[in-house]
Amino acid sequence: MLAYGDGGWWDGKLGKDELDLGYPIDYHLLPSPIPQGEFLRIEINDTTNPANYVEIGRMVISPGYQPTINMRQGTFIGWNTSSRRTEMEGGAFKYNERPRRRVLNFVIPNIPEDESLVKLDEIQRRQGTHDPFLTIYDPSDTYHLHRRSIWGTIRRLSPLRVPYATHADQAFSIIQEL
Repeated sequence: MLAYGDGGWWDGKLGKDELDLGYPIDYHLLPSPIPQGEFLRIEINDTTNPANYVEIGRMVISPGYQPTINMRQGTFIGWNTSSRRTEMEGGAFKYNERPRRRVLNFVIPNIPEDESLVKLDEIQRRQGTHDPFLTIYDPSDTYHLHRRSIWGTIRRLSPLRVPYATHADQAFSIIQEL
């Protein structure tokens, strides 16, 4: 629970404390898709900015895909760490602390054959386990957008599961890129 006056109290947006606690990216989505074109122009007009410049760490402008069917219930979202704990001879623990990363495990069920092969299977083929992309849990939830969206890579590739001749399920396990 945020204390009165903390960043994000009124608007739910990321405050510095949350950025420091494991949410390294603040997401801003365009309100509607942009027709395919040759360029995108972004104008920033901030006359109150004393530095006279804007610093953007990572900007991604890319096409998107939203499945025709939502994720299956039972989605897992949580934290992963590769920190190690070693017990010393005297019984005390020594820690090799590493950054924590969010993980998202989900299944998109019962997708028609064409969509599953052209979209879901292609995501795994193109991205592999090395090429990051943005996974948005719920694009309409602006309050928790930064908590449930992950800029990450596929942890392990999963084959399409074909429970019916014309439909497939696709499992994903996404791990956050820092």
